[in-house]
Amino acid sequence: MRSHQPHHRHAARRPVQETRDLYALVFDEAPRGMVLQALDGRLLRANRAACEFLGRSADELTGLLFDAVVSPDDVDADRLLAQRLIRGEIPRYEIQKRCLRRDGTSIQALLAFSLVRDGQGRPQYRIGEIDDVTERVACEAALRASEAGLRDLVEQAPDGIFVADLQGRYTWVNAAASTMTGYSRDELLAMSIVDLIPSERGRQSFLQETQLPHSRPFRSEWTWVRRGGESMPVEVSSKILPDGRWQAFVRDITERKRVELERESALKWLWTVVEQCPVGITLVMNKAGTKTMTNLRGQRLFGRAFSRETDTAEYATLVRTPDGRPLSLPDMPSQRVMRREIVAPVELLLCRPDGRQIPSLFNAAALVDAHGEVQGAVVVFEDITPQKELERLRTEWSSIVAHDLRQPLNAIAVHAQLIAMGAPALEAPLRRISQAVVRLNRMVHDLLDLSQLEARRLVLAQENVDLVSLVSRTVDLVAPQAVGSHFELRVYGEAPFVAVDPDRIAQVLENLLSNAIKYGAVGTPIVVDIDTTGVDVAVAVTNEGPGLDPAELPHLFNRFYRVEGGTRVKGVGLGLYIARELIEAHGGHVAAESVPGEKTTFRFTLPRAAPVPA
Repeated sequence: MRSHQPHHRHAARRPVQETRDLYALVFDEAPRGMVLQALDGRLLRANRAACEFLGRSADELTGLLFDAVVSPDDVDADRLLAQRLIRGEIPRYEIQKRCLRRDGTSIQALLAFSLVRDGQGRPQYRIGEIDDVTERVACEAALRASEAGLRDLVEQAPDGIFVADLQGRYTWVNAAASTMTGYSRDELLAMSIVDLIPSERGRQSFLQETQLPHSRPFRSEWTWVRRGGESMPVEVSSKILPDGRWQAFVRDITERKRVELERESALKWLWTVVEQCPVGITLVMNKAGTKTMTNLRGQRLFGRAFSRETDTAEYATLVRTPDGRPLSLPDMPSQRVMRREIVAPVELLLCRPDGRQIPSLFNAAALVDAHGEVQGAVVVFEDITPQKELERLRTEWSSIVAHDLRQPLNAIAVHAQLIAMGAPALEAPLRRISQAVVRLNRMVHDLLDLSQLEARRLVLAQENVDLVSLVSRTVDLVAPQAVGSHFELRVYGEAPFVAVDPDRIAQVLENLLSNAIKYGAVGTPIVVDIDTTGVDVAVAVTNEGPGLDPAELPHLFNRFYRVEGGTRVKGVGLGLYIARELIEAHGGHVAAESVPGEKTTFRFTLPRAAPVPA
C-alpha cells in the first residue's frame, strides 16, 4: 500500500495545476487590461491588453511600481485609496487617472482595484482592471464646453428668454429679461406671466393665446410694463412645450416702433405733398408695374376718380398719341422707364369721360432702391392746352403775316423792274432792291413753311423721281451763285429712284448748296455725293472752309438757330430746321459733321422706291 501513496498525491495536484493554468490563461487573454500588484504597489503581472494599453511589454512592466506608469499629478490620490483598501476600509475603489505610455504620450484610464486574500482572509495582492476612456473623456469635455457655451449664449442673448411653469409662474429667465423689464432675476422668478401685462383685457387675451396647442409656435406683439410703470412694446415668439411649460423669446421693439411711427408720419406728409401738388402725379407702386395711384390734380385732368391701386393697364386705355392713335401699355412712359429706357418729355392726349381730349406733357422717371433695383416709377403730367392755343395763334399769325407780305414784295419787285427799263441810270440801286426783295421772299417762304410744319398741314406730293437727275438740275440752278467755285457731282452705285416730293427735296438741296457757297472757301470745289450702295439712298454736300465748332453741331437744326461769329451770313435761322423737317417727313434722316479749318458735310438719307417702268 505504501508503494501507491506518491501516485495519489501527484494525481491530486494535477487538477489544481490545471485550474491555475486556466486562470492564468483567462487573465492573460482577458479583453480588458488586467494587472496584479503586490501590496507595496509593484507590478507582478500584466495581461496582453494591459501591455498594449500602457505601450510596454510584460517584462518591462514586471517589477515596476505602478506609480511609474501613472501621471505624477495622480499618484497621491491612488496611494491614499490603496491604503484604505488594504486596511479594509473600502472593498474596492475606482479612480480615473492619466497613464503614461513608453513613448511619452498620456491616455485617460479608468482603474478599478480590489484585494486578493488568502484562506485566512489576509490581503495578498491587489488586482486591477484598466479601461481606456480617452475618447469618452474627450467627448465629456466637449459636451461640457458645449453646454457652457450654450449657457453663455442663452444668458448673454440680446432677447429676453422666459420659461414659465404650468401655473404661469416664471421658473427661469436670462440676464436680458432682467435688463429689459428692470426687475432682478429673483424678482422675476417670484412673478407670473400676466404680472408684466398692464391691462386686464391684455391679460385675458394673452392667457387665451397661450392655450394654443403646444405644437404650434406663435408670434405676437404686446405691451408690457417695466418696473417703473413705463410701457414697453415687445415682440413675443413663444411656444407651449410638450410638458405644458411656456417658453418665450421676448424682444424690446420700442426703437423699432419709434422708427415705424416716424416713417409712417413721413409717408403721410410725403403723400400730402403729392396730393396737393399743382401738377398731375401718378405713382407706379410695384416692380411689376401694375399697381398705380394718382393724386387729386391728376384725377381732375383725367376727369375721373381712381382707387389707391388702379391697374396700370386701365390708364393705357385713357391715353392717346397727339394724332389720336391708341397707346399700348408697353409704350406708356411709366413702363418704358421701368425698362430703364431714357424717356424725354412727350406730348400725349388724355381722354376724358365727357369726350374731350386734353393735350398734356408727360415726363417719367424710374424709382430705384439703394441697390439699384427698379421698384416702380413716377409720372408727372400737366395740361398744356393754353400753350397749344398760343402756339396755334402764333402759327396762324406767322402764316397771315407771311401771306400778306408777299403782295407788297411782288409789287416792289415788278415796279423796280419797270423803273429799271425806263431809267438805266438807276440800274444799280434797283438791282439791290431786287436782291432785297428776293431775300425777303425767301424769308416769307420759310415762315410759310414753318407755319405749315408746326400746324401739321404740310402736304407732300410724292412721286417716283430719278434722284441723280433731280440733284443735277438743282446744282445747275444754284451754280450761278458760286462765284469762283465749282460743283462736283459723284454717284456711287446705280442711279436710284426715290418716292419724294421733288419740289421739297429740291428746296432742301438748294438750302444746303447755298450754305456751302456762303460758308465755303472761295475757289474750292463743292462736292455732291450720291451713294446708293446702302439700304437707303444717301446724299452729301461737302465744302472746304473754316468749318464749324463741334459745340455748334447739336444745335444746327434747331428753329431760329444762327451760327455766331466770324464772317457768317446772318439770317432768320429757319433753313436747316425746315430742311430737317422735310427730310424726316419723307422718312429720312439728316445730320452734319465738320472738321474745323478743313471741311463741313451735310448728309441726308431717303428711302428707296421702285424704278419707273420703261
